[in-house]
Amino acid sequence: MGELDINVGKLKKNAFRVSKVRGETAGEIRKWIDRHHKPSGY
Repeated sequence: MGELDINVGKLKKNAFRVSKVRGETAGEIRKWIDRHHKPSGY
């Protein structure tokens, strides 16, 4: 059971790192789109 716990911990750490990077990138893209393609009326 100890080995399984270690693997799960690694997976969680990697998933967190990937989601964090994806979230930051998505935020940057959203900011860029808002800046360059702001529809009138919003």
